Amino acid sequence: MICEECGGQFEKPKKGPRKRFCSSGCRSRAWRRGDRAAPTEPGRNRLALEETLRVQPPPASTAAHIEAARSLADAVDGDPKNSPLWGRYLDALERLADLTVAEEEAEIDAELDKLRALGPRM
Repeated sequence: MICEECGGQFEKPKKGPRKRFCSSGCRSRAWRRGDRAAPTEPGRNRLALEETLRVQPPPASTAAHIEAARSLADAVDGDPKNSPLWGRYLDALERLADLTVAEEEAEIDAELDKLRALGPRM
């Protein structure tokens, strides 16, 4: 077999999955070089996030959290086996949901305060 990094020859493993590199050094170099391709179109997680944002638009004050969630969705789509990325992505989604609920509750409280300020009407 031929190494995808250095072009050197190496033996096909007798068991296990097909190897792409002749050594862990070549595998590491390919990883550092960025051998992982960035998605050219949005993946499933990014599409689901965008659909959720379209159906339930969050408050403008959460713009930074929305961008963080988008970036993490792209990262998870690019490397779906990366468990720490999934944890960060899910945390970002929970934080975004919490901020949205808190903002909506604050708006409701403000409206109730306006009504209470009017006093009782009979």
